[in-house]
Amino acid sequence: MRNYIIGINCDNYRIKEIVISMINYICNKGITAANYANYLETKSKVSNIIDRAVSFKDKYINLFCELYNIEHGLVNENILDDNYFCLNTKSFIAKNSAIDILRNDNNHHKIINNANLQDNTLDEIYNKYAKQDKLVYIDICDLFKYIEKQLNNVENDIITNSLIRDASDIAELKHVCIITDADNNTLMKKISNISNSSLYGECVTIKYNESISSISNSINNVILDLQDKSLMRYFYIILNYCQTLYTK
Repeated sequence: MRNYIIGINCDNYRIKEIVISMINYICNKGITAANYANYLETKSKVSNIIDRAVSFKDKYINLFCELYNIEHGLVNENILDDNYFCLNTKSFIAKNSAIDILRNDNNHHKIINNANLQDNTLDEIYNKYAKQDKLVYIDICDLFKYIEKQLNNVENDIITNSLIRDASDIAELKHVCIITDADNNTLMKKISNISNSSLYGECVTIKYNESISSISNSINNVILDLQDKSLMRYFYIILNYCQTLYTK
């Protein structure tokens, strides 16, 4: 019997969360037993905790926390989106606050961005400004990109490959693993290239409005059209998708 990896491509967090919870419920309950009424009853209970998902972002967060000795529980979506990380103090600061501070006192503060990192290492830039007694801030997503770049000097696509290995392990245990943020072509291609006697991978792009991102024809991708559909219709579209997936 084959196991499956599903990569979800959707930039609407709320809709993505619903789709993932439905796939997780259907896989736990079984195709023939799953139904919408029971999904509604169980979706807020412990039995419907998402237990078969991995995330690209979590890989970055784990590395970041290990490298800078940050408590994992402190890093959430709001922290990632709304804060800079201070390399001197190993603490977070709201972006608006950092920009205000810089505007009023650029003698003691510096924000690193992608332009700074293009031809320099992070250590070089940090050391330059730290020697001037400046507090150095960096956007956390820029820091993640830098970490990935450095790791790729050791092994090409090291984070992506590690994520695929984790997903394969979960699929072996749970039959299906969901990669919740297959939002870049490199990862989508890796998933869609998985096809052997024991493991099959494909990507699912969620359509929820008129626009939809262009996906390369070389990527094994299914489009689920949820635009203007009710929550019940979501469920049965996804149930039908899972039925189809199990035949591949």
